[in-house]
Amino acid sequence: MTQRAPSPVLVMITGPIAAGKSTLAVELTRQLRATGASVALVDLDTVAGMARPTLPSWTWAEKIHADLVGHCCATAIDVVVDEGTSTAAEVQQVRERIPYGTRVLHVVLTADFEASLARAQGEPARGLSRDREFLQRDHDRYAAELSNLAGDLRLHVEGRTPSQLASAVRAALAGMPEASSETDRQVVHTWRGAIDDAELVELTESHGGNPAVGWWDTVRGHSLGWVSARDRTGLLVGFVNVAWDGGDHAFLLDTKSRASHQRQGIGTAVVRLAVEQARAAGCEWLHVDFEPHLAEFYLEACGFRPTAAGLIRLR
Repeated sequence: MTQRAPSPVLVMITGPIAAGKSTLAVELTRQLRATGASVALVDLDTVAGMARPTLPSWTWAEKIHADLVGHCCATAIDVVVDEGTSTAAEVQQVRERIPYGTRVLHVVLTADFEASLARAQGEPARGLSRDREFLQRDHDRYAAELSNLAGDLRLHVEGRTPSQLASAVRAALAGMPEASSETDRQVVHTWRGAIDDAELVELTESHGGNPAVGWWDTVRGHSLGWVSARDRTGLLVGFVNVAWDGGDHAFLLDTKSRASHQRQGIGTAVVRLAVEQARAAGCEWLHVDFEPHLAEFYLEACGFRPTAAGLIRLR
């Protein structure tokens, strides 16, 4: 029997300016390559540098950067080390480009401002980031963003050498679960695919939910669309519904994944396709509400932003 090559691993390193993201990425890459692993190192500054001094915008660079990470993860390389993200939106943009089945270790760095300023001012090649006020604004913005960056591993860089930080990341990599087999990962995601009420009842019951029979037949006509996820046998293993107001606003509802298939990225994948299709339909906003324990899923994995909202229970 032919053995499947291991699924790719993506290490995403997020942090404020001058926190040592690049230094950590280079040292981690060196250590991993020393073990015989094949490693691709992708960083946002290098992508932006390809177009300097005529760089259209950082938004342009961030998009190209995310595309490049996705292409690297689609190869047979063992590990892709990516550095340069500093917001949940940037993290999500990268996640949207990587192939289904890619294992991700998201490393979130924190750093002291004065130490970061000293690092920046000690590098003559740096530009605006050597300015105290500019760097302070970036660190303040990052501090406000931290609540949206749960990550898998959080590291405070001060008092640790790049080697020690890289070793901590390698230890986290060693503790990651192995990928499932290729056969198990053959899940097909479909927009507005055929689905019946009985399937949704059974899917909801699979994770302890209490479904109402006939629910889907009632609400389907009010949907912009829905995403279904099916395994190789055709079994429904994931679902999300997108309701809308007929104009600019769409609403994400009833995200579900089968209990036996959870923690495999299926929920994230169905939401990702729902976002793409709502955008393609011309919607300007996609809303979602959720219980507190799902905040990490919707805000970190799926890229939603927290916002003030209100709710009245009608019955």
